[in-house]
Amino acid sequence: MALSAAERAFVLGGVSASVAACDRRGRSSLVRVLGVQVSADGERLRLVVDRAQAVDLLPMVAESGRLAAVFSDPPSHRTLQFKARDARVVAVEAADRAACLQQEAAFAATLGALGWPGAFATALIGAAGRELAVLEACPVAAYRQTPGPGAGEPLASQP
Repeated sequence: MALSAAERAFVLGGVSASVAACDRRGRSSLVRVLGVQVSADGERLRLVVDRAQAVDLLPMVAESGRLAAVFSDPPSHRTLQFKARDARVVAVEAADRAACLQQEAAFAATLGALGWPGAFATALIGAAGRELAVLEACPVAAYRQTPGPGAGEPLASQP
């Protein structure tokens, strides 16, 4: 499935993002996403994470290829979830580092509008000085996860 233009804009627009996976025993791991890229056709996501924080998550993804990525807008709590079955750990590229800087600036602006200082966003998702890892995946399912009526409903963009 391809993310729509509106969904691409949302996931790149200063939202809070996390990625989760689980192992064969059902043990799960969740980490904060530091940077996001969406392919031009909307069919592939690249999620940048802190390798040290993802020490449990990375082997889970490598084992199963499955992940769930959640993007949530702090002011409105609007939340979208994408699931993938073909996820893999790939090499970090210069564009991934640039995506981290863009995500940090956009997230700082979002939090700044709520009265939080930019240093808070930097402490939370700043990639400087971190060893990064990248997960690449094609979403196969998408859900509206905004709290309230409609939470869990599939997004219209999926087949």
